[in-house]
Amino acid sequence: MNINNEKGSVTILFVLIITIIIGFVGLAVDFGHAVLEDVKLSNAIDAATLAAAQDLDDVSKATLTAQEYLQKNNVNPNDVTITFSDSNHSIRLESNGTVDNRFMKLLGINTTGIGASAKATINPITKVSGGIKPFGVEYFDVKDASNFGKQFTLKAGASSDEDYGPGNFGALALGGTGASNLRYNALNGYSGPIEIGQEIETEPGNMASIINPIKQMLSSDATKFEDYSATSMPEDSIRMWVVPMVDSFDVNGRSYVKVVGFAMFFVEDIGKQSGKTNIKGRFVKGIIPGEMGETQQDLGLYAAKLVE
Repeated sequence: MNINNEKGSVTILFVLIITIIIGFVGLAVDFGHAVLEDVKLSNAIDAATLAAAQDLDDVSKATLTAQEYLQKNNVNPNDVTITFSDSNHSIRLESNGTVDNRFMKLLGINTTGIGASAKATINPITKVSGGIKPFGVEYFDVKDASNFGKQFTLKAGASSDEDYGPGNFGALALGGTGASNLRYNALNGYSGPIEIGQEIETEPGNMASIINPIKQMLSSDATKFEDYSATSMPEDSIRMWVVPMVDSFDVNGRSYVKVVGFAMFFVEDIGKQSGKTNIKGRFVKGIIPGEMGETQQDLGLYAAKLVE
């Protein structure tokens, strides 16, 4: 028996085992680091995609929004490909990169690949939770895309319009009835949810008491329609109102109407004309938080959602 040879064999075996153990530990450490960086990248891509989808009515703005969110999350926008659908109703972000290995370099593996992609789409909104103004619009008034940007009058006072039944002038009782409730909702927006198919009460009567409070509110926002295009309005402006579309106002007194959609309305002025309370403005396109449906009639107001 050659004791020296056996010692040498044990030493070689020990070195091999230690090398294998170090290799597995290094692989685990580098793989864990790569997974962590991949998750960070995925989260950044998801956040940037969803944020940019809120601005899909303006591709240039959507691109800038995506780049800003990427930078905030320490992702180089130059490493991300941004694409839009032909209709600009969806946006996709995709990024592929690498992270440097720490231990696997010893085995000649210098980097590990990571990648992430996300797609968000917008579709007509079917449910809005909060911020809805208490003025309904009959569906046919905005279903034609050519009506966007044209001046329109929301009737909230005496009117001889044959489309309105006795005592009704376009006001809605959201979450309660009476002039004080209408005034609160006109200034602050109804805080509850409303969805397509829901039946809501009308608020009959000439609500002249809302004129001055709304005028005062609007005076704090000097935004003018001419400053923007009909597809690029600032959704955070107090002049931007989300209003329900209803099937018909041809009802008698306090009654129920059915919600068939939602629209965005840019308010320009409110006042009396020939004894009538009129809220003048224009229908515009916008994207707000809410639930969306793929088959709902397109009335210019959308919700965004990550689909990939």
